[in-house]
Amino acid sequence: MELTNSNDLEKLINENSVLIIEFYSTWCPPCKMVRPLVAEYILEHEDDLIVSVNTDVFNDLAKKYHISTVPTFFCYKDGELVDSFEGHIEYEDLEEE
Repeated sequence: MELTNSNDLEKLINENSVLIIEFYSTWCPPCKMVRPLVAEYILEHEDDLIVSVNTDVFNDLAKKYHISTVPTFFCYKDGELVDSFEGHIEYEDLEEE
């Protein structure tokens, strides 16, 4: 799911039992490389939600969450941040959360 309103992010964090936030940029080669992994994860984990945040569009959120590298993934369970990853990841990194 692509974030379309920055005000929705906190609501999504608090209302989903499992949420992964993917901070990315369209110009970023590693971001493009992980897109198929994210798509595969979504297909195999229908109850989990992945929200994609384009840091070029939502630079206010990038600043708020101190994003200095893309892609960056934040993993939330029941509204609590449980893990994060920066840069290129493997499918197993998402799977562990």
